[in-house]
Amino acid sequence: MIRHKDILKLAIPNIISNMVVPLNGIIDIAILGHYGNISQIGALALASLIFNFLY
Repeated sequence: MIRHKDILKLAIPNIISNMVVPLNGIIDIAILGHYGNISQIGALALASLIFNFLY
Protein backbone atom coordinates (compact mmCIF):
# COMPACT_ATOMS: atom_id res chain seq x y z
CA MET A 1 0.00 0.00 0.00
CA ILE A 2 1.40 3.38 -1.02
CA ARG A 3 1.28 6.13 1.57
CA HIS A 4 1.31 9.86 1.02
CA LYS A 5 4.75 10.04 2.60
CA ASP A 6 6.13 7.67 -0.06
CA ILE A 7 4.61 9.72 -2.86
CA LEU A 8 6.08 12.94 -1.45
CA LYS A 9 9.54 11.35 -1.30
CA LEU A 10 9.32 10.90 -5.08
CA ALA A 11 7.42 14.07 -5.95
CA ILE A 12 9.46 16.72 -4.12
CA PRO A 13 12.74 16.15 -6.02
CA ASN A 14 10.80 16.10 -9.28
CA ILE A 15 9.08 19.39 -8.46
CA ILE A 16 12.40 21.02 -7.58
CA SER A 17 14.06 19.80 -10.79
CA ASN A 18 11.16 21.10 -12.88
CA MET A 19 11.55 24.54 -11.28
CA VAL A 20 15.31 24.65 -11.92
CA VAL A 21 15.19 23.93 -15.67
CA PRO A 22 13.68 27.32 -16.69
CA LEU A 23 16.06 29.10 -14.33
CA ASN A 24 18.92 27.73 -16.41
CA GLY A 25 17.76 29.69 -19.45
CA ILE A 26 17.09 32.83 -17.44
CA ILE A 27 20.58 32.80 -15.93
CA ASP A 28 22.20 32.16 -19.32
CA ILE A 29 20.34 35.08 -20.89
CA ALA A 30 21.22 37.35 -17.96
CA ILE A 31 24.92 36.54 -18.32
CA LEU A 32 24.89 36.83 -22.11
CA GLY A 33 22.98 40.12 -21.89
CA HIS A 34 26.14 41.84 -20.68
CA TYR A 35 27.79 41.24 -24.05
CA GLY A 36 25.16 43.20 -25.94
CA ASN A 37 25.01 41.09 -29.11
CA ILE A 38 21.32 40.61 -29.87
CA SER A 39 21.84 37.64 -32.22
CA GLN A 40 23.59 35.65 -29.51
CA ILE A 41 20.80 36.38 -27.03
CA GLY A 42 18.20 35.27 -29.59
CA ALA A 43 20.10 32.07 -30.35
CA LEU A 44 20.43 31.30 -26.65
CA ALA A 45 16.73 31.95 -26.04
CA LEU A 46 15.82 29.59 -28.89
CA ALA A 47 18.22 26.91 -27.67
CA SER A 48 16.85 27.25 -24.14
CA LEU A 49 13.31 26.88 -25.44
CA ILE A 50 14.18 23.73 -27.37
CA PHE A 51 16.06 22.28 -24.39
CA ASN A 52 13.12 22.94 -22.08
CA PHE A 53 10.72 21.36 -24.57
CA LEU A 54 12.83 18.22 -24.94
CA TYR A 55 13.54 17.91 -21.24
